[in-house]
Amino acid sequence: MLEALAALSKTALYAAAFSGAGITLAHASLAREGRAEGDALARQVGRAAGVLLVAAAIASAAILVMRLGGYWDLGTLSAIFLSPLGAGLALHCAGGLGLVLSARRWPAVASAILILAGFALSGHAAARSPVLAAVMMTHLAAASWWLGGLLLLLRGSDRLPLEQFKTLVVRFSTLAIWIVAGLFIAGALTAAFLLSFSPDLSRSYDRALLLKAAIALAVLALAAVNKFVLTPRAFHSGGVPWLRGAIRAELVLIAGVLVATAFMTTYLSPHEQHAAPPQRVAAEVEGIAVIEPWASVTPGGDSQSAGYFILRNGGGDADRLLSASSPRAARVTLHEMSMEGDMMRMRSLGAVDIPVRGEVVFAPGLAHLMFEGVTAPFWEGEAIPVTLHFEHRGEVRVDFPVQSGASAQGVHGGH
Repeated sequence: MLEALAALSKTALYAAAFSGAGITLAHASLAREGRAEGDALARQVGRAAGVLLVAAAIASAAILVMRLGGYWDLGTLSAIFLSPLGAGLALHCAGGLGLVLSARRWPAVASAILILAGFALSGHAAARSPVLAAVMMTHLAAASWWLGGLLLLLRGSDRLPLEQFKTLVVRFSTLAIWIVAGLFIAGALTAAFLLSFSPDLSRSYDRALLLKAAIALAVLALAAVNKFVLTPRAFHSGGVPWLRGAIRAELVLIAGVLVATAFMTTYLSPHEQHAAPPQRVAAEVEGIAVIEPWASVTPGGDSQSAGYFILRNGGGDADRLLSASSPRAARVTLHEMSMEGDMMRMRSLGAVDIPVRGEVVFAPGLAHLMFEGVTAPFWEGEAIPVTLHFEHRGEVRVDFPVQSGASAQGVHGGH
């Protein structure tokens, strides 16, 4: 349920962000003809998108808190809003408010840049490198300009005299050749880096990305038909209604791309693998073994991860796990999942008893460590240092290799 709400809020966030930023950027570069109509549309769309963007950003933050267990304490809120994801949501809110409050051209452009920077800052690209984040920013700016330009064309097809509309279409077509080319080049580079230049259609993320690319190519194909077939006919044989219908079809396909993106960033990770975590004993002290420790990747720019392991007491005295800590997180807490009706809930645990010749399993859907306020994304293949604090055996340091896959997604589905 929470995942579905997260996907819906992200869809609204993307729609508001790209329409608001896009109409602003397109208006700044295209609307020389029909300036009054362009100004009116930019104000209307920009303000509506700004309101929706702020509301969607706040809703996304609230849903994230609920996915973390619904704890509205200072530690949880700090873990969210001091993370790249929180910074991205803050930029969305600032940019949205800018669109609502200012109708002037260049302040609105600055607000659009803030909105797009929020996505570039909080995604997987920014975690990889600043250069890849800049490539992502280029991709987002081009995509939003394309969407905004189509909105201007659709408005102009109804409101502008034929000659002014023709001039607007020519300007859009001239700029679109370069901007759309940059969009696809930047998008291809981003996807290649996120998949480490090794696509694998056995992974859900790769298949979803292929579907998203197919929709984007359909938009490109329709745009080519508009440019080379419908546009010339529109101004010689009364074909403006056909061109208007094709523009609407492009907008519908772009909406499909936004929905696919919201689904991918909610449910999937570019680091998914189907391999199970390796079987190993990572540490043993006075009869208690720490077996198969691993941590999940941080999905979609989230500032939290989860840790799993088995504690097995092969002999000696009983003990209790009191807490855990890691230099890679602001705090590490013990939680467990449980079903209440049809809702998965998470609650904080106190000390965990480890009986003699007993075993305690920390696994997806059960108990787990929660890494809150992650200082840097957890990437697959690295090891996260964790110190387990036992009542009698004291501190035990263990490395948690970062893994991914269906099981890693499962715990985040409960947050």
